[in-house]
Order: sequence, then C-alpha cells, then structure tokens
Amino acid sequence: MNYVNEVLLQLGAKGIEVFVEGGTLKARARKGSLDADAVQLIKNNKQQLIDYLNQNSVSAGASRMNVVAMPRHSGKVAVSFAQQRLWFLDRLDGGSAHYNMPSALRVTGRFDVTVAEQAFRRIIERHAPLRTVFASEGEQLWQVIREQVEFGIQVNDLTQLDTGAREQAVQQLALADAEAPFDLARDVMLRASFILLGEEEGMLLFNMHHIASDGWSMDLLVKEFLSQYQALRSGAADPYGPLAIAYADYAQWQRNWLTGPVLEEQLGYWSKQLAGLPPVHNLPLDRTRPAHQSFRGARHRFTVGKAVHEGLKKVAQDNQATPFMVLHAALSVLLARHGNSSDIVIGTPVANRLQKELEELIGFFVNTLVLRTDVSGNPRFDQYLEQVKAVNLDAQSRQDVPFEYLVERINPQRSTQYSPLFQIMFSMGMEVSVGGHVRLEDVAFEAVDNKDAPAKYDLLFEVRETSGGLACHIDYNVDLFDAATIARLAAHYDRLLQGIAAAPQTPVYDLPLLGDDERHYLLHEL
Repeated sequence: MNYVNEVLLQLGAKGIEVFVEGGTLKARARKGSLDADAVQLIKNNKQQLIDYLNQNSVSAGASRMNVVAMPRHSGKVAVSFAQQRLWFLDRLDGGSAHYNMPSALRVTGRFDVTVAEQAFRRIIERHAPLRTVFASEGEQLWQVIREQVEFGIQVNDLTQLDTGAREQAVQQLALADAEAPFDLARDVMLRASFILLGEEEGMLLFNMHHIASDGWSMDLLVKEFLSQYQALRSGAADPYGPLAIAYADYAQWQRNWLTGPVLEEQLGYWSKQLAGLPPVHNLPLDRTRPAHQSFRGARHRFTVGKAVHEGLKKVAQDNQATPFMVLHAALSVLLARHGNSSDIVIGTPVANRLQKELEELIGFFVNTLVLRTDVSGNPRFDQYLEQVKAVNLDAQSRQDVPFEYLVERINPQRSTQYSPLFQIMFSMGMEVSVGGHVRLEDVAFEAVDNKDAPAKYDLLFEVRETSGGLACHIDYNVDLFDAATIARLAAHYDRLLQGIAAAPQTPVYDLPLLGDDERHYLLHEL
C-alpha cells in the first residue's frame, strides 16, 4: 500500500480529515483528536500529502458516500445492521439486560429533579433513537420513530435509613436498574432514577439500551444533560440546535452503501484474513468454561508510568505507527506467550463516525474490527510492529462491514460457551464510561465507577492516555479467571511495555515479563 495512503488511513481512524485549499494543507478534526502525534505525522508528510491530494483530488475519508437527510414517507424506517442483530439477540433471550448501558453520577448540592426531567426530555426530543421502538412482520424489521413519549425520573428516598442499610439499598437499586430489561417494542430507550441520600446528597442512575447507544453516545448524553440542566436552571435558551441528519438516515445510508462492489471487496478481504480462524483463544483458564456464556464480571485497574508512556510514543513515532498499534502489538505478544500460541485474534471497537455530522448523534454506530496477527518466528518487536501496523490499516480501510454481517459471512464454529470470532477485546479511548467531576452553580456531579461491570468478553483490556501515563483496566469474566490471575497478567503487560520502551529491537519472546519476586521463586524456591 502507498505510504501516503497509510498516513491518510491513520488520520482517518482518529477522525481527522486533511485536504488542500488554496494550495495549503488544512485539517478538520473532532475535538481532542488532533493531538501532538497527529500534528507531527502531518508535518512529517506535508508535501507528500499535498502532492497526493492534488493528484487524486481526495481527502481522508472522501471516497465514502456521505450520509444525508432523507425524506420519510411512512412510519417504517430501515434498521441498521447493528440494530437488527441486537433485536434478534433480544428476541432469542426473551428480553435480557445483557445490552443495557447503565451509568451513575454522584450528586452533591441542590439537585432539582423536575429540571433534570426537563433536561432529559429535551435530549429525547433531539435524539430520535431514544424514542424509537421496533416492529416486525415475518422476517421484516423496521424502526418506528415516535413523535412524543412519556418520561419521568423515579425518586427513591433513603434518608431514613442508617449508613450501613443505606449503602446496601443503593447497591440493590443500582443492580436492579442494571438488570431490568428494556422492552424494545414499547419502552423509551433511556430511563433515569434518583436516589436521595441526604438533604444535599444523592445518586442519579441512568440507563440506555445498546440498540440506541454506544460509548460515544453515553459521553454525549452526559454532556448534553449537564448543559441542558444548567440552561434550564438559569433560564437560558436551549443550547442545542436541530441536528442536520438523524440516525435513521445513517441506517438507510448503510443499506444503500454496503452493496455490490463495495460490499464484496470488503467481505473478500475479511474472508481471506479470517480463514481458518481458531474458534477460541488459548489462554489457560482457572475454571472450566461453563456450558453457556456467562456475563459476570469484575475489573482490575493498573497504571503504566509516564516515562514508559513517553518511551512507547517514541517507539510509535520512530516506526511511523500509532500508540494504539504499539499497545496492540504488545498485548498480542503477551497473549502469545501466556497462551503458547502464535495465531492471536483480538477485537477492537471503532467509533464508525467518519463524517462530522455523525459525531453529534446518539445512536448505535460503534463497529468491531477483528485483528489477527502471527507472532511466530520470534521477530524483533519493531519488525512485528510492521505486521501489526499493516493489519490495523487494512482493517480500518474496510471498517464499513458491520461485525454482525461479518459473522454471518465467515460462519465460524458456533458455541454457547463463547462469543464468535474473538473473545478478547482491546480498546483505547473508545468504549469508555463517562468520567470526571463537573460543578455547576449549586450542584456538582461526579462519575461513579462500575467496578462490577458485566463481562461481555472473556477479557477486555482498556487503555487511556493521561498526563501521568497510561490508565489501564482489565474487565474479566469471574467464571473463568481468578483475581490473582488477572493481577499477574496486568503486571506482565506493564513489564512488557517497559521492555519495549527501553529496547524495541528485542525479539518478542526475549522481552521481560517476570518481576523479581516471580523470577526468584521460579529459579530458587522451586
């Protein structure tokens, strides 16, 4: 692949579009995506990008057909492939909470429930997926977008309970909300409740179904809620105008775009890339895998220091790769060495919002890419990174194919014990819970971490870049792994990253994994 194409794909994957205007190279990017690494990548290839764009009259992402607003002459609207899959799974389970997206904000100060209800109603009015239900006739499924819906916040007053009983009641209420299924044929796809804990203390619970939302949407929901709440409290105008396009337009675009040569080229790549895929990973389990996949999860947190983070960014820059590619390569090496296997398959989410207008929409856009690499032959890490880079770029350039469509095409060996195609997910700044602390005039909101998040996969590694290094966590299935096993895996990943940052030319099976205590135990105590 032409190197300039690789640069364009790397930028496109970060939500950055470059173009030539009046002979000058310019860039458009979503907030926060034009970081120092992206700026340096553009600067290093400025003239090559100008020459290529002038010659081909294209920009990053410009070859895709744009999503536009479309007239709707009836109440029946096409569903996206992702919506169709979740609706099918919901019907298969008889209605389940597996695809609920619960979150919580700790509230201190003078919280006005009536104003909060008005704020959520504005959001529901603005974002059609939250007031969309689903109807079917035979094998035909469609969205029904309702003009008006009822919405209210249930209040649970726990102020009369003592501290111990109150904490237990909060946990029970949060769990009940998280495990209560949505009725996809009748419900508003957003619900909220408020737990009153004291005169100026409480917990705001809210939950969306994945069929109307994703991680990006969850961040949008909280951002808009805080803005709307503040505007309503102060008597200001609605801070948000009408949306240029709707999720229904995207669903129709997807049905129109993924046909003919476009679909066949992308599916052809995936069919070849995933041929002979191992049905399940080789990591040793602490317990026998249950007959039916469970979703009981727990979370282990750890950090990678700032110096190592800076070293990893330099490795990425020296090899014309992204930090994600370096971290993905390192995780593949970790799994290969722990599982004694060279055929490593990892899933990763992509926002799938390659058009600016899509960035403002609440809806189920996120797609999943399957990244398969070969760690055989003990290559140097920087050499292996070249393979990982190529796999990522090839996958990103064919990210339009919905994961559910891909599963049908590949038709892997199915089992009720594990998810198809991959069971280990790696995410970097994509599928994240809402974070931070926000103070308004007379009330403050703080995100509550869900330490017992459902385990949608056997393992989910998530990494976020911060000013102090890498903030990491592993969500794991407690029916498969012990906490001590995951803690050891996290420590080995940290140590592996230290070795890569210090000497990226080291063969991958020679990079350090063991700590001093483990080494002493293995070499001397045994």
